[in-house]
Amino acid sequence: MGTTSTENNGNSDMKQKSGEAEMSPSSKSKTDSSYNTTSSKSKSDREVPEKNNLNDFFGLGKYTAYVCLSYEIMLLAITFNLIFMTYGGAMTKVVGCGTERFENVNNFSQADFDKERCRLYNKLSESPGCTPMVEYEFYSVSTEFGIYCSEKARIKTSTSIQMAGLMAGAMLFGIISDKVGRKMALVIGFAGMSLLSILASFAWGILTFTAGRTLAMIFCGGVHCVSYCFMMESLPKKHRLWIITVVNISPNYILYATFAYLSHDWRTLSRVGGAIGICACISLLFDQETTVWMLNKEYYDSAQKSMETISRWDGKNTPERIGEIKRVIGKERDRVEKKKAEAGGARKKYYIYHLFTSWKLAVYAIFFAYSL
Repeated sequence: MGTTSTENNGNSDMKQKSGEAEMSPSSKSKTDSSYNTTSSKSKSDREVPEKNNLNDFFGLGKYTAYVCLSYEIMLLAITFNLIFMTYGGAMTKVVGCGTERFENVNNFSQADFDKERCRLYNKLSESPGCTPMVEYEFYSVSTEFGIYCSEKARIKTSTSIQMAGLMAGAMLFGIISDKVGRKMALVIGFAGMSLLSILASFAWGILTFTAGRTLAMIFCGGVHCVSYCFMMESLPKKHRLWIITVVNISPNYILYATFAYLSHDWRTLSRVGGAIGICACISLLFDQETTVWMLNKEYYDSAQKSMETISRWDGKNTPERIGEIKRVIGKERDRVEKKKAEAGGARKKYYIYHLFTSWKLAVYAIFFAYSL
């Protein structure tokens, strides 16, 4: 009896194992399919985390590529004005007076010989028939307006006044861009800079030249300041550092030197710079206002439309994506309203003088400005 019971149990175990081994392929397939679906879902959830802000929607796509191209055109236009006086204000050498050419009979060094030639020219310039004999590498305002030797301080003064305009523009346009937006501030800035660069090319003396160039530099300082902010706010957060390192102002110095070589004179160079500024202005028409500024101004509908346009550029304007954008914007609206309620009103506004309300901020601002 005991033996029979043991055998029956053994047969039962064998049948159970045989049943497991003989499981139908369709059952296996369903089990594997269920496992794969669960696995792929969990993997998908890990790879696509929930987006918490609008910048999470930005990626390396067509719109980012266009923003980089637009920024490069802006940088080239800025370069034309920023270092215009390198060529436009280049000093002219006086090598003779009338029919007399100054010779280096005492074997002076080049620097000392230039001083000696200026000394001789200043001495003979009052003499009748002393028409200056000059040499120049670029036909600058110094050459055209006859600003030589002892008068070269007028060129330096003009450059200093223009640089003062540059700094004033940077401070002014920071406030303007906060009021009207980065894009609008840039359009205004490039339009003004281009127009004044072209008008300055018709100057008839050093005073009118300085006036025109100083006004142009006010706008140049403005766009130089705002363009960097616009670029940083328009780029994907993960890629900002390397893109801003690659797309920068440095290569434009080479391009500017090439344009200067082809232009030959300061008037043509100034007009070419104005034309490139107009190109920058046109390129901005196809850029979107930054969502950072729009959210700060609580323009939620405009931010929604801007994100939808960027999504169309990149071919990702799906209903799911639009719904996700609306969710993130709604979340941001709730956060702002809650913060305003806690503060008891509108958010505090900050201006340039706030940088100097504490030693820490002041030192940081001065150090950063010096490094630029």
